[in-house]
Amino acid sequence: MTSKRKDVGQNPVRSGIKSGVLNAPLGEEVSARVPGAARSVLIDLNAGDGAIRDELPWEKGPSSGLMAHHARFERSEREILAILIEISEDTFSRLAENLAAHLPEMECWKQLEETRDHVTWEVPGWPRRTLIAWNADSLEFPVRWFIRPDDSVFLNHDPNSPEDWSMRPGLIGEITRILTWPRVRSLTTFIPAAGMLKGGLSRERREIWADRITDLENTLPPQQDMGLFRINGDSSQCSYLLTAPGGWVDKTEKSVQRAFNRYERSFRKAWLRQDPEGFRELKDQGIYWKKELGS
Repeated sequence: MTSKRKDVGQNPVRSGIKSGVLNAPLGEEVSARVPGAARSVLIDLNAGDGAIRDELPWEKGPSSGLMAHHARFERSEREILAILIEISEDTFSRLAENLAAHLPEMECWKQLEETRDHVTWEVPGWPRRTLIAWNADSLEFPVRWFIRPDDSVFLNHDPNSPEDWSMRPGLIGEITRILTWPRVRSLTTFIPAAGMLKGGLSRERREIWADRITDLENTLPPQQDMGLFRINGDSSQCSYLLTAPGGWVDKTEKSVQRAFNRYERSFRKAWLRQDPEGFRELKDQGIYWKKELGS
């Protein structure tokens, strides 16, 4: 009976779906054969504190745990580099503490270095598997410091509010131009009505969400597509934006479907290149109220 189920807007269900949507592409990133790629780079633009929430195991819950789990992949033929970026000093300190508490439980990660603004862990052996937690502003991420032409790249972007948006316009294009084979994928989670009780976020603040997504649309490289997946029945209007090379659209959509199936949830979706009008309509429906769209 649907009336007895938990609201999708509550954290346990929404977090479980989000972990599933993130888990699949991370697994593909480190295990799939990619022509010309010698290294997989996993970048978390909003790492947070890495704390366990919603009763999910650490390696299946927070993005830092998921990335650490996949970055240790033993059968990878490529090097793997995971970069966890957190702008807040206090939150970064808690992230470093949680990494120190949970990475040793995996029985493979060894800490190499710890300074005021970064911590480095490594899995001994070859290919190299490295995890860096960095106290920095993702909007200023120095692409040429970290990205090599023979990389394959995945970006995770999970802003808590419009003001926390941490993927600068054109970042995907910047990375794509460096790569020999332009394989960049990304996941952005956005919740336009986060914190909503009676009034929700003001229209002005929700319009910031719309502007940020429009920036992504306008700077998306031509060989990339962007899919918008919106949870049906979610009081917080949670949605996921996934970008992928055109050849990976079907695989990306199937991985999203599996994550939703696990929680017996449905979604609406639209791809920007395939259905630009449907994409923008779905975006507006997820950000504005019906009475606002009619105004």
